[in-house]
This record gives sequence, structure tokens and C-alpha cells, in this order.
Amino acid sequence: MKHFEVLKQDMAYAIRSISLHPGLAVATVLTLALGLGLNVSAFTVLRGLLFRARVEKDPESFVHLSPEYRKEHGGRTGSWLVSVRDYRAYSAGAQTLSALAAWAPVHAVFGDRNGESQLSLLVTCNFFDVYGLKAPRMGSLFSEAECGAPDAGPVVVIGEEIWKNQFDSDPNIVGRKVRINRALFTVTGVLPAGFSGRIRGPGIWIPWTMQRLFYQNNDLFRMDSTQWLTVEGRLKPGRTRAQAQSELAVIAAQLDRLEPGRQTVMQLTNGSFGEEPALRANLSGLARW
Repeated sequence: MKHFEVLKQDMAYAIRSISLHPGLAVATVLTLALGLGLNVSAFTVLRGLLFRARVEKDPESFVHLSPEYRKEHGGRTGSWLVSVRDYRAYSAGAQTLSALAAWAPVHAVFGDRNGESQLSLLVTCNFFDVYGLKAPRMGSLFSEAECGAPDAGPVVVIGEEIWKNQFDSDPNIVGRKVRINRALFTVTGVLPAGFSGRIRGPGIWIPWTMQRLFYQNNDLFRMDSTQWLTVEGRLKPGRTRAQAQSELAVIAAQLDRLEPGRQTVMQLTNGSFGEEPALRANLSGLARW
């Protein structure tokens, strides 16, 4: 049973990772389907992974923004990701949502690992709350000050696996200095191994305000048209995903006026791989199994 749980987690992390690349994702699913043959139980497991929400706690209230950007006279300019300006507008204007968080995957050279990079997440301060985590295993999460202004948060939260494997379960890990991309960061907390707010691997979380260290010193907070954030949130009690989608669509239309020629089609999903608009049609047959 333990091995099955590990396999299930690995598959979930892989699915989240390849969802960032739709073309590769479709090919992967088809390959899995062929490899698994017509084993119904295997398809049932795969379908459950493909269509379940990203979170373990209260998945019914979780929403994932999948905006599609279209040109005024046809064609697409891009999909799924959101700029800082647009994220802030959605967050400030949405009355159907209790919280809206943003994150972006980056590759970070953690510690003195001789250039070996690990997939990490840049996150807003409310990311952990949106993913259902109220407190870390030890230490603390990020403060509002660390997430408030560019370069304000040289701190990091690590997963329990890193704490055990790379720091020998050091009881004094909180406050310890570590190097990330050659810059010094302070460890503020350790998250439990089962925390769902990760793409794959043991988990490294850094405030989104430190993005310049991972984007060749470009300040994406000043680039209103640069879409780099994945945005997810929670519905308020009694609100539906359809209501939130309609409200966010109105805000998106207002933002489109700042981007001549852009038309945003706002879609909300439960964050699962299988509900992504670009993949839904391809996976509809699998969903009926």
C-alpha cells in the first residue's frame, strides 16, 4: 500500500508538471493509454489523477484560472498565465472569491549542489492558505512584508524531505542560511511531506518578490503585459464556479482595454490536468471510462 501511495504521488506530480506543456501532455496521455492497454482498473486510477483537483482539503471550493487571450481579428496571443497587473486586479475585484493566490515554477540551484537545479515555486503569501495549509511542520510561513515588494523576501520554506535528507533533520533549521542561485536565503519553515502545493519533488517555496533572481534580473512586477503567473483561489461559501467565472470575465474585459487588440476568454477549472480547456476535448473520451 505504501508503494502504491508513492506511485500515486509521483504520477500526480508528473501530471501537474506536464500540464504546463499541453502538446507534450496530450502525447503523454495517449502513450500511457496505449501502454496500459484496456485494463479498466488502470484507466480508473489514471482518470482519477487526471480529473481530480490539485488540493486535498475542500477541493470543491478550489478554482484555477485558465484565461485564453485572443486577438481582436482572430488568432491567439497565449493562454493560461497571468501578469502581475491582471492578478492584482482579479484579486482586488473578485467578490465571489475568499482568496486568490499566484505562483510560478522556477529552477533553482539549492545549497552547494554543484550546479544541480531543482524545481521550485515562487509564491504569493496566501498560496499556502489557498492550498489548505494552516501551519508548517515547524517554523513559520512567509510574512506580508516578505511578499509585498520586489526583492523584499530572501527567505525560503522547504519540504520535510529536504529537511531530513539534506539537513539531517536539523532541529535548528529555522533561521539557518542557505544558498539559492548563489544568493543567501534564510529558512523560515518546514512543510509536511504530504502538502499538495507542489508540482513535484521534495518542495522549495520562495516569495514571488524574489523573481528577479530567476528571470535574468528582469523585474516582472513592472512589466504589465508579461504573463508568467498561474493563479488559483477559493470560492466564498455559497458561491459557484460559474458565478466566479462570470465576475472575473467582466474584470478581464476591463483589463483588455489596457491591451489594445486583446480579448480574454476567462475559464475556471478545478485545477486538474483533465479540465484544462486546451486538453479537455482530447481527454473527453478518457473521461467517459
